[in-house]
Amino acid sequence: VCIALHTKKNTLFLHKRAEAMLEHQGLWDLYTGSVLMGEAREDAALRLLQDKTGLEDFSLTFVATRKGNKEQPAHIALFTARLPPGMLPQGEEHNILEVDADELAGLTAHTPELFTPALLWAVESGYLFGTRTGRYKQL
Repeated sequence: VCIALHTKKNTLFLHKRAEAMLEHQGLWDLYTGSVLMGEAREDAALRLLQDKTGLEDFSLTFVATRKGNKEQPAHIALFTARLPPGMLPQGEEHNILEVDADELAGLTAHTPELFTPALLWAVESGYLFGTRTGRYKQL
């Protein structure tokens, strides 16, 4: 699952993947992780957000799925969540990046090598800032 964590002022938090990760080390990403056996995608998204941000009480919105293929084998379920007012995700300052739609579009257009394939897919599909309407389902 991938979760786009938005603020009330319509910015998005990205985090830098740890150098110890098996894939996409050091790249900017959404909040991501695997679904455990028997776990619903929504439950996995909530668990991952709590684990990675240290925060609780998120409401999720399902946005889209992408089936895996030869180039990008991972199946992705994309959700959005709103950061509770006055809260910030935990993590080292240099590993968290807050961007608006224009900043993210410029960064991914000019330096795509800094971002994970999942994040690039979400940006290119127009899912992160609601530019594709009618597909969102409140959970």
